[in-house]
Amino acid sequence: MEFLFEKGEAVDYSTRSKLVEQLKTTNQNYRPFIYADEGGKLRIPGKLSVELPGTLANWKLPEPTRNQSPPESTKATTTSLAHVTNDASLMNQSLINVATGSKGEFSYGFYLTTGNETTPQERIQTKWRTKDKPFNEVVRFAVPNELIGKAVGDDENQKNFLIHVMQNSHSYPPNMTPDQIIGTINEINKKGHALIFPNDKDQKVNIDKDTQQSWHEYTAGNAAQSSHFIVIGPQRPDDLDGVRQIAIRNSAGQQLINQVPRSQQRLS
Repeated sequence: MEFLFEKGEAVDYSTRSKLVEQLKTTNQNYRPFIYADEGGKLRIPGKLSVELPGTLANWKLPEPTRNQSPPESTKATTTSLAHVTNDASLMNQSLINVATGSKGEFSYGFYLTTGNETTPQERIQTKWRTKDKPFNEVVRFAVPNELIGKAVGDDENQKNFLIHVMQNSHSYPPNMTPDQIIGTINEINKKGHALIFPNDKDQKVNIDKDTQQSWHEYTAGNAAQSSHFIVIGPQRPDDLDGVRQIAIRNSAGQQLINQVPRSQQRLS
């Protein structure tokens, strides 16, 4: 309804059914959508843009600021993810399609690293920048932790573990033994939504309820086939050792990354 007010359109309050029908029609006409992997359309939640109808207001990138970590106080509610290797202009007022571009280690996806630390972004920039591609722009995505938690259901320990590995470039939650870490990873992975590989690329973990693979096996040929829409793990280049990458994949991942607020920073 706020969209109609801002757009200057009359709202039909004459009957409840007419109001509902008007809101439904507005949603169908203006709300962006993607096609679900299993068929049908997935509408993307968020405030509709009056400036550019058919998009969301939070797709518009504000003016860039100096790159720095978000306040520590925000980590309890929000996870910051950072995309470093594409021009920010490509993500300004645009739908992000996770299935385009070249395959990464985890196959087709939208590749990010933690936005809660700046060093991983700087290391990725140093590795991949060229004379023609300076990669000094960072687009951050502020993902509500509750949204991330949906990948593991009601398990609070698994939710906290998943959030930790997305907020930190290589560490695990404190006071966990190696066996507890791998056990938690396996339980999360078997649910089929988030897939985590440990820092040790030779360590096998569950990629579904019945199959275990190491990072090397899963990433062979960049095939990386599974239903998970969040995939987290090490990067292939040795000089990016200790920097986790996060691939957002499939229609569920595309719906997630397109509904959260974006901002723009500049690396030095």
